[in-house]
Amino acid sequence: MEIVLQKARDGEVHVMDFKDGLVQLWTNLGVLSALVMTMVQFTEKWKCDEDMVEVLVSVKTCNTVHLGLSTASLVGNFLGMMITVLLLSYISLIPETDVLEFLEEFGWASALSIKSILLGLLAWLVDEAWAGFAVHGTMFSVVCGMSLVFSLLFVLHLRHQMAVWFDARAQRQN
Repeated sequence: MEIVLQKARDGEVHVMDFKDGLVQLWTNLGVLSALVMTMVQFTEKWKCDEDMVEVLVSVKTCNTVHLGLSTASLVGNFLGMMITVLLLSYISLIPETDVLEFLEEFGWASALSIKSILLGLLAWLVDEAWAGFAVHGTMFSVVCGMSLVFSLLFVLHLRHQMAVWFDARAQRQN
């Protein structure tokens, strides 16, 4: 955000274009986090019984891990959603002349919402893998879990490539 803020200060990026882009980003993040919150199985009673859970973990451990992961997912997504709602609410009330000042003051909140939602997504993903372990046993879970891990690693790699491209682009333009 710092690079774009500097470009907006320098007049290379129109402030309202920057604001519109952030409104779209925050709207998408809010909807995504709300959607994930509907998929978290926090209140669902798991069937972590001795027949499903193998000797590696106890029934109590199985349920405790699920509770911890689902709580982390709910908290991460709820926090991210509420931050984006606040950002959207306040940025819509300020005039164009104050947009940059607002973003300089609260840019950290935008970053926090993204990190919070990513944490919530990761916790949800791990909880789903844990559910597979509890219900289907270790071998099936290892295969599915590795697929999830490789998918996550791919997304993180893609995000890194995009960040590197964006930074290189910004350097070329300076």
